[in-house]
Amino acid sequence: MTVETMRTVDRIVGVPLCWLTGIGARLLTRSPLRKDPSQYRTVLVIKMFGMGSVLLAAPFLEELHKRLPGARILFLTFASNKELVERLTVVTDPIVIRTSHFRCFLSDLVRTLAFIRRSHPDAAFDLEFFSKFTTLVSTLSGAPCRSAYELPARWRRWNATHTVPLDISRHISLTFMDQLPWRTAVRVADDRVHFTPSNTEIAEVIARLSLNGATPFAIACININAGPTALERRWPPERFAKVAERYLEKYPETTLYFTGVSSEREYIDDLLERFPQVRKRARNVAGNLSFGEFGALLSLSRWFLSNDSGPIHVASAVGTPVIALFGPESPAIYGPLANGQVLYAGTPCSPCLNVYSAKRVDCPFNAYCMREISVDQVLSEVFKQEQFHLAG
Repeated sequence: MTVETMRTVDRIVGVPLCWLTGIGARLLTRSPLRKDPSQYRTVLVIKMFGMGSVLLAAPFLEELHKRLPGARILFLTFASNKELVERLTVVTDPIVIRTSHFRCFLSDLVRTLAFIRRSHPDAAFDLEFFSKFTTLVSTLSGAPCRSAYELPARWRRWNATHTVPLDISRHISLTFMDQLPWRTAVRVADDRVHFTPSNTEIAEVIARLSLNGATPFAIACININAGPTALERRWPPERFAKVAERYLEKYPETTLYFTGVSSEREYIDDLLERFPQVRKRARNVAGNLSFGEFGALLSLSRWFLSNDSGPIHVASAVGTPVIALFGPESPAIYGPLANGQVLYAGTPCSPCLNVYSAKRVDCPFNAYCMREISVDQVLSEVFKQEQFHLAG
């Protein structure tokens, strides 16, 4: 299923179903959110969309684990985030739902709900903002305490036993922290999001680099993609090529690795075909790496240049310097927590991509905010990171 299909189904089918479950929930006794952490044995956390958002939920999970030592933490997400969630050591039970086909989705949903109800969660934390689907799952989980973000809609108020204000004026990791039931909890976004590839994964990537004629730490990674949610976040591809050309003129010993998922491979191939000078020192690895291998590749990279997308948070987590290009989305909300340099033109029409518009962009200016970022600006940051690398 496409993202647009899921949004449509969530809107059309989700609202009446939430009314039904909400009416049922209103008939049950509301349970106060327990103050004593020792009373929680199992909690459910729901975050379905966005590899970057799942990674930025790590501080919330760490704090939850700290407050509930020994408790089971069930984490529900889509199958595309499976490898990432399995890396979150505080998550005891990763639960995934496939979206490749509607029948897979339904069968996984039935299986998932049965497993969650057998687990008897004491509380459910819904980290999505407007999703009717996650609201339904939270209610059907059987958790007596169900936390969600406040919305001016009865279907949300009737399904959740506890709501917190939705404040998207701050970094999203802080917004996730707001759901913690203990008001004395630390609420500062920092660089606690860490991801360390295994020695096996690093060794495998080094072996691949050698086969490709590249040398570890003489590579740099570029992501010209931005995921299917909002393609307007993509900087013009020919500008990436210009950056690559001018960089390779100065550092010809470096090999550039263009990353992405399998569906983005053709987009990268098209760019490299148009710029043969770049192609000579470039490798297209879109769809060829597991999540762990991708993290290992980034950990060996001098720097990572990318549009606003989930991979910038992976690079930040492994400690690789990030040059992130933002336009429709606000970097103050979704920027990397550490190791990041953000380029953002701040045009009058930006940001226009937010949760209130369901992450849709209807831009009459052909992503003017992205085109306002110049090749020279990006090259300046790339060369700075290169100098830092050589000095280190």
